[in-house]
Amino acid sequence: MKRSAVVLALLASTALSPYVIDNDQGGFVADYQRRLARMDAEGRQIVIRGDCVSACVVYLRARNVCVYPTARLGFHAVQPYSDQGKFTFALLLHSAFIADYILDWGKWRRVTYITGREAIRRGVEEC
Repeated sequence: MKRSAVVLALLASTALSPYVIDNDQGGFVADYQRRLARMDAEGRQIVIRGDCVSACVVYLRARNVCVYPTARLGFHAVQPYSDQGKFTFALLLHSAFIADYILDWGKWRRVTYITGREAIRRGVEEC
């Protein structure tokens, strides 16, 4: 009986806490893709509760991601504004609802925001 309690305590202590996003303005897509692969392999949950802009939205592909209704997700075209860049970003963001936001790349020189509530309405899990 004591042994199983010790094992459970050890398992609980080694569990990774969720990766919480409050204000992530993005960066290089490849960096986010690597971090996403690592967190997915670890089984780590990604919680988006604030601003998640630019390359940060790559985390929407996570196996275990949730979004607060009050979160803000910001999308824009990959730079440079090339066909290859558009194709790469579209592959990274294969979620169905994102397709609505990447159809007209000519409008993507500025960041376009949607709320977490909108993302939840379109199928992303709510936190």
